[in-house]
Amino acid sequence: MYSTRNQTLNKKLGLLTTLLLISGISFSAVQTNTHSDNDVEGIKKEGDYEIKIRPLEEKRYITDFEMVSLDKYQLRREKEELKEKFGKTDQNFKQKTEKINTYLQNRNAPLAIYSEYIVLLANKYDLDYRLVPAISIIESGGGENLYRPYNAWGWGGAKGHTFDSWEESIYTVTRGIAEGYNQRGAATPEEIAPNYNPHTPDEWGSKVQLVMNQMGPEL
Repeated sequence: MYSTRNQTLNKKLGLLTTLLLISGISFSAVQTNTHSDNDVEGIKKEGDYEIKIRPLEEKRYITDFEMVSLDKYQLRREKEELKEKFGKTDQNFKQKTEKINTYLQNRNAPLAIYSEYIVLLANKYDLDYRLVPAISIIESGGGENLYRPYNAWGWGGAKGHTFDSWEESIYTVTRGIAEGYNQRGAATPEEIAPNYNPHTPDEWGSKVQLVMNQMGPEL
């Protein structure tokens, strides 16, 4: 009788787990199973979600089921790779990130929380770390005043581009400036201005350069 009840309970718990995973609800299940001392924290990926296992005191383990789309999963992995390759190898990485973050926070700019990602991509594409955030300040107050979703740079001119996330727009703009301007000999705001903002190039270039200077020195 006990075995039958136990099996029924396990089936119900299994069904509840499946329903919660399908509905995208995050939850934690505490297991009191005893594990060996060799067990370590890890991540197991199944389908579109991850199972994160981390040890607790008294040999208890907590398993978190987090619904993560494949795109977000890939983005997270890419960020980790960027940090490994273009963050740890830059002795000024922390200083650059702090300067960008401090400046954007003081301006109440939504892009402030993406300062690290901005610097990582600037390192990857060999851009001045201040350029992309400085343009965002001039064009939209660092993402505060937008005329297209997630487009803080006026990217795309009068028509403008609509992005699905800040990560997508930061990546697109950084790569676009690197390949469309920097690699063609236009690295400074004054050199970029005639094509980026042909209506008021001198004024625009001076403003962007001023913001870059306020963010800190070139590192």
